[in-house]
Amino acid sequence: KFQFNDVEGQYLEYKQSMFSPDLKKIKSPAPPGTDPHKRQVRALNDSLIDEILSTVCAFLNTNDGVLYIGVDDKSRQIVGLSDDRNSDVFKKKKSDEFKYPLYTEFQEKYKIKILQLMGKRINNFDQSYVEDIRYLVPGYGKDDNGDNIDVLCIPCKKIPSDKPAVYLRILDGDGKIR
Repeated sequence: KFQFNDVEGQYLEYKQSMFSPDLKKIKSPAPPGTDPHKRQVRALNDSLIDEILSTVCAFLNTNDGVLYIGVDDKSRQIVGLSDDRNSDVFKKKKSDEFKYPLYTEFQEKYKIKILQLMGKRINNFDQSYVEDIRYLVPGYGKDDNGDNIDVLCIPCKKIPSDKPAVYLRILDGDGKIR
């Protein structure tokens, strides 16, 4: 019932998720749990993260721009962050059972993880150009688990021309930065 009306372009981008790739994109599925399947899932996940971080780089290097995570990029329907919250990156382990019980704690951990990835994977990254990362308020209702349906907004300011451009550091096949 909620939708963003603006079309994606050189100043605007939508992404459904950052840490939960569409596993239907695996071309030759290997049995789940096997090494080939795990490698395919990791490659899809790395590709999704690369896509988002390269969008941030493009906005920083060219124009101001805004990236919204939690919005389907085809339909522009608000889907929230439940896919990412349920991804392996944020999945609770038995030892963490009470570590992040509140949704607000997930939200903070989510923003921190994204900023850490930007710092690690974007060369010449300066956090001051994305310092206003925030959740849109008010939220868009509740999901089936009773958690907020949120959209994360990452506004990117163009880097001044006297500063070096940013670029994405590529991962090798083992998930290590080249």
